[in-house]
Amino acid sequence: MWSIKELSNEFALRGVNVLYRKMHFWSGILVEVKGQWLCYVNARYSPAQQRWTLAHELGHIVLHRHQGLLFTDGIFSVTEEDAEWQANRYASEILMPPVSVSVVLDATLSQQEKVRRTSQEFEVPAKMAAWWLLELGHIGRKCYNSHLHELQDADNPYLER
Repeated sequence: MWSIKELSNEFALRGVNVLYRKMHFWSGILVEVKGQWLCYVNARYSPAQQRWTLAHELGHIVLHRHQGLLFTDGIFSVTEEDAEWQANRYASEILMPPVSVSVVLDATLSQQEKVRRTSQEFEVPAKMAAWWLLELGHIGRKCYNSHLHELQDADNPYLER
């Protein structure tokens, strides 16, 4: 399993500085300033969210470094041509390899339990576990849609508990 430190080392190998800052809106921002790439990670977020953000932004560096100067949490498209979809796919592949996901999922689990187990087992935000399980065909769109708001609320570090 990729740790925050291991992901940070991957950025360093690519000449990208990782900085943790308190941000009000974004999980992360990847930007090139005067020839230097910087990856800002929201310091307010949980370690699982920060780890996901690092993996996602690493996807942008690996896949899209020469396609732009700024990547933020933008509008997410469901098409494979979309850079955000591709970065999510990259992050999912390295944090939740499909073979490993299949091993931890029991056929008797409900779709909601599959999301919870995947999120816990791989230490990723529930909303991203749900997205990946949908992509892999382990849960249906109806389940994903019906739980999306609940999952977003559960991952929101600003909600009072």
